[in-house]
Amino acid sequence: MNLQDLQDKLQVLYDNDTSTPDSGDEDFDTRTILFNSGLGVWETEEQWRELLVSSDSLTVPITTTAGISSYDLPDDFARIVGYLRTSDGTTYNYIPQKDLTSNQFYSNDGSTPYFYISGNPADGYKINIHPTPGTSGLTLVFEYYKHPTDYQDPADISEIPDPMFLVYYALSKLFDADGASLKSQKAYMEMSSRLENMVKNNMLLGWGQSSEIPDVDFQNGVGGFGW
Repeated sequence: MNLQDLQDKLQVLYDNDTSTPDSGDEDFDTRTILFNSGLGVWETEEQWRELLVSSDSLTVPITTTAGISSYDLPDDFARIVGYLRTSDGTTYNYIPQKDLTSNQFYSNDGSTPYFYISGNPADGYKINIHPTPGTSGLTLVFEYYKHPTDYQDPADISEIPDPMFLVYYALSKLFDADGASLKSQKAYMEMSSRLENMVKNNMLLGWGQSSEIPDVDFQNGVGGFGW
């Protein structure tokens, strides 16, 4: 469902007609801002499958340069998931993460491999590898949660699995601004129900799949349950 679809559905629910504001109109822009605000609410509610991506999907892979320890992360980076791996195309070397504030306790130990994330949304994020890679051309392999794609143009589509959540989010805000508290409350309840359903679906695997928690640390030989 693209931005124009969202605008059309909101128009019917809000004004009970099909005279959707044109792109560039103040009402269109206001409602777009509400949709994007709703995306922010959705993003922070759960660790969504739709926002989990792999470095394999990057147009330009991140590769090591001998003597360089810090590498820029993608612009849509939100937070890292699991281990960093360095790969020569055949084998993988798993590297655990340390907290940025713990770096000072390990930085003088050249035998302990780890990585940490530094940066912020304004300046961008970096992945920092210790000890500094001595080999060029190794690919950095990792998974991360990204920020959802904001709506700007009418044809834009975001990652949210139930876009009607955004419609009812915006509808609730518009009715609230109008002083129509009952209508706002009903829209809010529908929005909350849709968010709850997305959370439930996000936790479910496909039919017949095991719900067993994988002991990845043990599989990788670096610890695990009962270690």
